[in-house]
Amino acid sequence: AHDVRGQAIALQVLGRMFTDIGDEENSIRYLNLASETFSGEDLFKLNLENNLGVARQNAFHHEEAIPHFLAALTLAKRLQIDSRTRVIQTNLALSHLWLENLPEASQVLADIGAPSRQPSGHLQAETYRLNALLAFREGRLRPALALIQHALKDVDPKSSPNNFRLVHYTAYEIYRALGER
Repeated sequence: AHDVRGQAIALQVLGRMFTDIGDEENSIRYLNLASETFSGEDLFKLNLENNLGVARQNAFHHEEAIPHFLAALTLAKRLQIDSRTRVIQTNLALSHLWLENLPEASQVLADIGAPSRQPSGHLQAETYRLNALLAFREGRLRPALALIQHALKDVDPKSSPNNFRLVHYTAYEIYRALGER
């Protein structure tokens, strides 16, 4: 028997691996192959749409990423997977911020809710970071500083995990704009 679903999952895993190593062109190619191979299951489609959005986001094709995130968000809400919903919303907010779609980014962040109400760890720090980035892009530097300080309150800069690098970079940008080191 021909396992089409299994092949599509393998193609999706390959696509994610290419995303992880920064090869978005091959990532998108394999994710598209996965989509062409199988699309008969909502959870598979949710992950595929989010992964396609991330690959396009990493390639700085934010306008192309947004429809994928919206499709994934619709599926995550329908399937009532709150943890995936929040991750997809953070991805969506980031693409809106990159495109300077500040009202849209603000709405997505409002839908996510207060960063202090998010599970502690990276998702909470990322939610603080995105809110700080929104404030920064709106020219509200002091609120941006307060938000990024919350994101980093329990993080040791000498031993923080790699997934906090964007939080550190956002802090750098805010401090630089304020003329502080």
